Amino acid sequence: MSRLFLVRHGEPELTEEGLFLGQSDVLLSARGREEAKELGESLRAFSFGAVYSSDLIRAAETARIVVGSRPLSVIAAPALREVALGDWELRRRRDVEKEDPRAYRDRGRDLLGFRPPRGESFRDLAERALPLLRGIMGQNSGDSLVVTHAGVLRLLFADLLGLEPERLFRLSFDYASLSLLRQRNGKKEILCLNWRPRPALP
Repeated sequence: MSRLFLVRHGEPELTEEGLFLGQSDVLLSARGREEAKELGESLRAFSFGAVYSSDLIRAAETARIVVGSRPLSVIAAPALREVALGDWELRRRRDVEKEDPRAYRDRGRDLLGFRPPRGESFRDLAERALPLLRGIMGQNSGDSLVVTHAGVLRLLFADLLGLEPERLFRLSFDYASLSLLRQRNGKKEILCLNWRPRPALP
């Protein structure tokens, strides 16, 4: 039996809300560091055999805070990065919609296949991230910790739940939230989804 503790990074330090954030390497905010610390305290009783993280700063820092004083190295995994948004990175959503309404509309119609200029599609993200996550569960017995991003988590759980691509954004993962998978006798079970030590405000 193996379990996969899946964590979304803490709140990033952004100048304003409503920005597209993909692979831009931003820091955790002070609140994000506190969120990670609270989650780490909640997971203090668990022993992890391995810890993996996206190599983007906001995920890697979250992983280090959650691991705390445990004598564990965090394995940096670029495959766990958020989807690359190309020319849309750190731009206001409303500005993109106003300047290129056709592309913005196309994204809504084809969430899996659409690529922003010089960016990735969610299908590209699935092809690089999901094989690694399956491999982690298959290779490790016991508990493993993975710190990653909302896009990766949405794709993984949409796949497990058999959701249609257009329902991808029906799944929501709060900052510094925990989702837990168990693999037993070759079958994956969802034990919890988007849990936080303190519930986030909607």
